[in-house]
Amino acid sequence: MRKKIEYEQLPVQLTLVVRKTDFIKGYDCADREAFVVWFANRATGKQQEVEFSLREQRILSRAEREKDFPPEEEIALPGLGFRVIKGYYLEQGTDVRYETYDVYPEGIQSKLLTCEQIYFSPVLINIGELVRSAAENASFPTVYSGWPLSDRVNYWVSALYRLRHRTGELGALEDDVFGPGLISKMKSIDTDINSILPAILKGLAAMESISPQGLLLSFNLRTGLSIVP
Repeated sequence: MRKKIEYEQLPVQLTLVVRKTDFIKGYDCADREAFVVWFANRATGKQQEVEFSLREQRILSRAEREKDFPPEEEIALPGLGFRVIKGYYLEQGTDVRYETYDVYPEGIQSKLLTCEQIYFSPVLINIGELVRSAAENASFPTVYSGWPLSDRVNYWVSALYRLRHRTGELGALEDDVFGPGLISKMKSIDTDINSILPAILKGLAAMESISPQGLLLSFNLRTGLSIVP
């Protein structure tokens, strides 16, 4: 567990770079003798991460931080049937440090997937838990492809119902979830999703007790598709 710090605890050198109004959060990383701070970068419109060395009393450069990365490390997860190569990188444009995990099935040279987490999180998720969850998600398209048509349609009807209502609870229009991005995500699981979209939208309209024609029209307008009943 990393110790959270307030803006008033920042060294003067950091306050010259990070204004209080832009300060998001910071942690005392005693293991590195450093403060790690996130602030709103007004120039980029993104969250920026900086690492301040308490020993040297200055902000470390991107190159210095990358040079300080530990070498890649292989980790065995025999209980899960995987081996993992752990590495690090700084995100381009934000300098947020990530810990990455290239996952390989035991005895296989081809990489199954890569997952990651923000390194300076308050608490890092257990690698085994993170890899298991990522592997389950990665295998879902294979599981999905073995389902009968009715189950595939019902899966999407339920998923879109939940997504639309979460969006509505946030104060946006439920139909705003429809868009090219949604179709891309759906196709990442089912490349032939267009063929079952009429049944999905019909089922969604029935679940929400709304006009199927109105829902279809809104869907086509927002996605740019021409789905017909």
